[in-house]
Amino acid sequence: MATYSVWLDEVPRLPASVFASTTGRVVVWGERRHEFDRAYGVLDNARLRSHLLDGVEVERVEVTSVAGGVVRFAGGSVAADLIIDATGAGVFSDPSRPTVAKAYQSAYGVMIDAIPDGAHIEPGAVTMMDFRPTESGGPTTFLYVVPTARGWLVEETELAARSPAPPALLRRRLVSRLGIDVVERAEAAGRTESVSIAMGGALPRFDRDVVPYGAAAGYVHPVTGYSITTSFGAADRVATAIVSGGDVGAAIWPEAARRSRALHDYGLDALVRLTPAQTRRFFDTFFDQPMDRWPAYLRTDTAPRDVAQVMRGVFGGVDWSTRTKLVAGNPVPLLRLLT
Repeated sequence: MATYSVWLDEVPRLPASVFASTTGRVVVWGERRHEFDRAYGVLDNARLRSHLLDGVEVERVEVTSVAGGVVRFAGGSVAADLIIDATGAGVFSDPSRPTVAKAYQSAYGVMIDAIPDGAHIEPGAVTMMDFRPTESGGPTTFLYVVPTARGWLVEETELAARSPAPPALLRRRLVSRLGIDVVERAEAAGRTESVSIAMGGALPRFDRDVVPYGAAAGYVHPVTGYSITTSFGAADRVATAIVSGGDVGAAIWPEAARRSRALHDYGLDALVRLTPAQTRRFFDTFFDQPMDRWPAYLRTDTAPRDVAQVMRGVFGGVDWSTRTKLVAGNPVPLLRLLT
């Protein structure tokens, strides 16, 4: 079962009852330690599902085909003016659309009852990213630690790479942080989590019988891998477009959001080129920016000018070797998308 987390100020309409935990302090480690007083919540999947389906009649069927506005399943069919598919990423992307980057986020984690001594983890905070290396060489990975309803999720993550990281590598680095006995006990109890998230890539087409939504519509943030808050944030405007007979595709991806997405894709393409040391310095500079600025980059509904402002701030603050990596990509696809 996947673990989903959100910044609480981005989901003000969700009740406290749908969260497995909330924490008011977040820590990030690059070359230096950064601390933020910004509430972060881990969702309880079952409670969230119950909340969203309250008063909704649900019928579960196994769909065999969708064509011509008709959904067919074992024992019958349903005709609909609009069919929305929210079954996940990768199905609806349009290969004819220009794209700057595509990458994968990979993670391997275990659920433990308590933080072990000597693990250098702060139990009173969420560890968003801890890039302090555990071994020399190899890809850039970081530690992610959050409290959940089942204990502490402690996860080694590769933020973005051209191909998914081998689970054995992530497990080895997790062992070096926690100790082999802690990891083995969690694995023996079946308390593990393995993650592979496709990020970036082309946005979907909206001229088909089925309209994608959520991760299926490209709502996974190209740099963070988060998508939940984007799905919540777009729900009202998309529902309004459906009811009014408006352009649902334009409601799912407004023009301004497409331009911001172009900038995020360019950021992803730059991120995968950085060395581990450059990545640590990159995030030091990123989180050195004011708290009223850097959170904007982590959202998909941020105005393009605000996304660009954060990017300019990072570019101006990093060293020259990192700058050369940030501008090493081909700018033509970005310019085509922006214009």
